Amino acid sequence: MKWILILCVPAFLALMIWGAVVGKRAHERRIRQKRRLARRLGCDFHEDDPYRLAQKFERTFESLRQGDNRYAYNVMTGRWRDRPIWIFDHHHETTSTDSDGNSDTDHHYSAYIVIRHDFECAPLDV
Repeated sequence: MKWILILCVPAFLALMIWGAVVGKRAHERRIRQKRRLARRLGCDFHEDDPYRLAQKFERTFESLRQGDNRYAYNVMTGRWRDRPIWIFDHHHETTSTDSDGNSDTDHHYSAYIVIRHDFECAPLDV
């Protein structure tokens, strides 16, 4: 029985380390892809949100006012066809409590493309 434990613990640790390395590489690959896309669009890219876009557009888009711990990330800003454009991912959390008092927090992720234009229309959420 000891031998099984002695073999399983290092194998489990190695699996955890391998998973962390693979996850980090996948994250870095996604960031490189987003940086290339931003360059191709002629935009600046920021992993964090130096412009506070979630707060800037929360009056325009009700979906940006939902939940707690709201923030934008993977931000691209620039001009598209001579119009200001903001592209960003958004996170917020909602917490629910069951009848026993156990709470559960859900994380919600969405993506936004905001283009400033000259014509009159309501905000469009797709």
